[in-house]
Amino acid sequence: MMRWIYAPVITILALTVSGIEAKITLETRKAKRLELKGAIEKVVRSYEERVHIGIEVVDLKTGEVIYRRNSQQLFIPAGVAQLFTGAAALEILGGGYRFSTDLLATGLEEQQCQDLYLVGSGDPDLNQLALQLLVTSLKEKGVQQVLGNLYLDLSLFDSTPLPGAEWDDGDSARLVVAPLAMRGEKSVEPHQVVANYLVRQLEQCGIKFEGKIALASPPEGATAIAQHLSRPLSQLLLQMGKESDSYVADCLFKRMGASLPSSANRPLHSWARGSQAVRNWILHSLYISQEGVVLMDGAGESRYNLISPHATVELLQKAASRLGSGSELVASLSVAGIDGTLQERMQHPSLKGRIRAKSGALQGVSVLAGYAESLDRRTYAFAIFLNNFIGNREQYRVAIEEEICSLLVGTPTVYKN
Repeated sequence: MMRWIYAPVITILALTVSGIEAKITLETRKAKRLELKGAIEKVVRSYEERVHIGIEVVDLKTGEVIYRRNSQQLFIPAGVAQLFTGAAALEILGGGYRFSTDLLATGLEEQQCQDLYLVGSGDPDLNQLALQLLVTSLKEKGVQQVLGNLYLDLSLFDSTPLPGAEWDDGDSARLVVAPLAMRGEKSVEPHQVVANYLVRQLEQCGIKFEGKIALASPPEGATAIAQHLSRPLSQLLLQMGKESDSYVADCLFKRMGASLPSSANRPLHSWARGSQAVRNWILHSLYISQEGVVLMDGAGESRYNLISPHATVELLQKAASRLGSGSELVASLSVAGIDGTLQERMQHPSLKGRIRAKSGALQGVSVLAGYAESLDRRTYAFAIFLNNFIGNREQYRVAIEEEICSLLVGTPTVYKN
């Protein structure tokens, strides 16, 4: 009988103790959050008169906002714009999407053809080896002479310079064929660099060519000779994210523009169409107001790009909650002290490997956004935007971005001011 009397009492005592422990834990966490908020605020106040600062930090598990400062305001994002480019590309194009570059011929006979056509799609993987293999395929078909001309089909692309880019020098053909062209001579049109290399490959393969180089689309009935495919988009994303590869970012950006309904006689791959495609995705897939994101290009090179820290953190939260495209986006971020653009940053043992983020920089701009894993195993999504400063960017990166990261991890003495 006594056993039945004691059992409820023991249960009540256990529940009471459990409740007290839970309350203590809750109060301890609340105190730590307030301490963290105060520490971040101290850093911000030390520099807010010299730098326009926008920050948002959210606990990924609870969704609680740990800190906000100007988080709804718009800032120049620099390379952090690539987070939106990558996330949109994964959903609009798919992780398995591949760019293609095609070599076609007209008048193909036993040992000759009339004209050659290289049809580009902005393939960021198109390199010298790829062009060699295309020409080798032509040789393997028995062609020894091209009677006519070599044409490059650039009809998919617009020729409008990117507005607001620091590198904008009137070069309107920047991405018309491939980034390969950008590694040629500055005084030569990018598509001309590709064409010249293709002609040299014809000569090296013993294929006679005395025609001209021009721009045109292949006629119906042209024979497909060979095709080069890029790596899957998921792999290109790793290159873009880890190395902040602007070529890949802008190729993806313009390619997404082609996913919109086409208009007659208008290029499918353009800055304007890419911008519209990403804006549509932000509104309908992320459910983020378009007022929080203005993107003119995919790489973040235009100073007309504007993004709020809040919109960036919302993207990071949603990416972390998605097993498919979200995990691929997270995997593309650089890891502090280990790889990518953060390899040489935050190398202190307590920080190394605990910050996974995308960085960005332009003149007077430095941005860092991603995830921080604390020593007590909490994960924060954060966005730190620094705009309108004068002088050495590195001092602000260390004193603000890296100090806040150390606070999130739980090692505030690493970058003490």
